[in-house]
Amino acid sequence: LRENAPGDATIATVEIGILGYDTGRPILDTMGLVSDDIRRRLTGWSDTLVYAITAHWPEYAIVMPGTAWDAIVGEWWFRAHYRAVATIRAEDDTSTPVTIYERTAMPRGELVPVAGVEYVPGLALDGVRLPAERIVPGRPVDLWLHLNVLRPLDADIQVTAMLVDAQTGEHHAVTSVWPYGAMDAYPSSHWAAGDHITVPIQLEPAVDLPAGAYRLGVLLYDGRREQHVALVGRSPEDYQQALVGLLRAGDPPPSSAAAEAHVPVGAEWGLGVRLARVGLPAPIEATGGTLALSLEWTTLREPDREATVFVHLVRPDGTMVAQRDCAPFGGRFPLPVWQPGETLIDNHLLPVPVDLAPGPYELRVGLYDAGGRLALVDPGPGAQEGYVAVPLEVGAPGL
Repeated sequence: LRENAPGDATIATVEIGILGYDTGRPILDTMGLVSDDIRRRLTGWSDTLVYAITAHWPEYAIVMPGTAWDAIVGEWWFRAHYRAVATIRAEDDTSTPVTIYERTAMPRGELVPVAGVEYVPGLALDGVRLPAERIVPGRPVDLWLHLNVLRPLDADIQVTAMLVDAQTGEHHAVTSVWPYGAMDAYPSSHWAAGDHITVPIQLEPAVDLPAGAYRLGVLLYDGRREQHVALVGRSPEDYQQALVGLLRAGDPPPSSAAAEAHVPVGAEWGLGVRLARVGLPAPIEATGGTLALSLEWTTLREPDREATVFVHLVRPDGTMVAQRDCAPFGGRFPLPVWQPGETLIDNHLLPVPVDLAPGPYELRVGLYDAGGRLALVDPGPGAQEGYVAVPLEVGAPGL
C-alpha cells in the first residue's frame, strides 16, 4: 500500500492501528472504534461493514478470510465496483490469503429525487439512482434505492423492484432482495431513525424485452408479518407499489404513414422539442375513415416532463371536425425518454367524418400537459398561440 496506493487513498480494513501507522494512509474505521458515524451502527459484524463500504466507498479494501467480508465480496454491487489487485499469504501459511481490492468505479447513473413516497412503518423513498444509458435487453440493470429512516422499524424489510411498461402496465424483470443481498447483512430492524440507507438492486431484463419506456416499480415486503408494506395515504386494498422515473429500451419503429407530401414547420416548444415537418398523403380524399399523417420531431435537449400531442382538423370558420389527442407513439415512447439530437417520426391516424365536405381546412398540431396548452418559444411559419397551423385542401390534387 505504501508503494502503490495514493497518499490520500482511504483503506477499509478490520484493524485500524498498525496499518494506518505503517502506511500513512487514512483508514476507514469499519468497526467503529473511534468513528461516531460507524459506532452508532454497531449492531452486528456485517451491519457496520456493509454500511461503511456503501456510505464511504473507500479506495481500497483489505479482505480477510473467515470474516464478514466473505459474504460481501460475492455480491454484485461489490464486484461491480472493486477488483482484486493483490493477494498476501504468510510464507508458512497455506490458508486462504488476504486479498486487497481496489475501487474501480463509483455507482453510476442519475439520482432521481422522489417526493411523497412514505411507507407506514417509518420509511420514505427519497430517490433512486437509475442508469444514465438505455436499458439493453439481456443486460443487467443496476439500481440504488435511497431510503430515509424516519423512526426505528419493527420489521424485516425485503425490497422488490421491477420494470413496469409505461404503456401497458405489464411487469418485467421482477427481482426481490434483502438489503445488501442477505437477510442478516444489514437488516432493517437494525436501522436507526435518521439513517439514510442505500439499497442496491440488480434487475435482469429478458433478451426479448419489448422496446418502449419503463418505470421502476418498488414494493416493500415485511418478511416478519408476511405482507406488503403499506404506503401512507393509500388504502390497504390498493396495490402498494411506487412508480419512479422513466427508462428507455430500444427505439420507436420507422414511419409507416403513407406521407407523399411534407410541410416544413420548424416550431419549437419550451420543453426542448421541435416539430420539423408534417407528412400528409397527396391528394387528400374526402372518403371518410382516417387520415394518415406523420409528425417529424427533433429533440434539442432531453424533455423534462410528459405531454400529450393534439391533432385537430378545423374548418375556415374555426369549427373542429376531427381530433386526436394522445401521448407520443401512443404512450410507448413518452417525451422524457427522447434523447437530445434525435429525429423521431410519430404516426397518427386522424378519424375523418364520412360526410366531410371538400375544400380548405387547417390542421392544428400542439402539445399540452396537466397545466394546459404548452407555449411555443420559436413559432416558425404558420404557428399560432400554442399550436402550429398547416393549411390543406381536401379533395384537391395536392396541398
